[in-house]
Amino acid sequence: MAIAQQSNSPTRKRLHVIAGKGGVGKSMLARALIWASAERRIKLKAFDGDGSNASLKRFHQDADVVDVDGDGLVAHWYEQRVVPSLLNSAGSSVLLDLGAGAERLFRRWAAQNEAAALLQDYDAEIVIWHVLEPSLDSVSPLLDTLSVLPEVRHIVALNLGLARGIHTYDPEAAFKPLLSEPEFLEAAHGKSILRLPPLLDAGLLDRHDLSFADALKPDSPLSIFERARVRKWLTTISAPFAQCL
Repeated sequence: MAIAQQSNSPTRKRLHVIAGKGGVGKSMLARALIWASAERRIKLKAFDGDGSNASLKRFHQDADVVDVDGDGLVAHWYEQRVVPSLLNSAGSSVLLDLGAGAERLFRRWAAQNEAAALLQDYDAEIVIWHVLEPSLDSVSPLLDTLSVLPEVRHIVALNLGLARGIHTYDPEAAFKPLLSEPEFLEAAHGKSILRLPPLLDAGLLDRHDLSFADALKPDSPLSIFERARVRKWLTTISAPFAQCL
């Protein structure tokens, strides 16, 4: 499907929200967005929205942890920490990596406060990245958020690296049932759909708590071949990401 719904104004501020069920690769996508933004000299402030695991902060120590997973202070964190960082700083983007289950709380807060329309008054927009695995179960949060927040920009990221078994050799085939589901097709019509190719060395990056920038350094614990594969993966996603940042 063609990439659509693009908005590339260099002055517009963006709140990138990483959403999806647990274990679909939200943190990896967040780390890739941080790398892609740095490559394009886009200033980006990252927030780890999973207070219990803080998985993003493992790889980016300058990320702030905000507890937005149901402690009753959701509005406080969004309104006193996340949004002010978007509007008041010199940076042009903020990234919020939500924990599993926190997507429901975010969309409720955004809908109740008409956040998308309010931020538009300040030349800022909400961009929700929905990370999906090759199962119909991962579609439910996407459909729910689309129904509640139809006015924000939505990007669907298919994590091909989660294909298993025989589909390891043809990860696109693992997503065919999902991509042919009528409800998904209707909801995703006109939305940006990106593919995250398999990253063979993802486990090594996780084991060493490496950001993508650190993984590419000559003194990283990765071998020259491992670094080359990581660099190739980043090059592959670079162009599609550029149209969304």
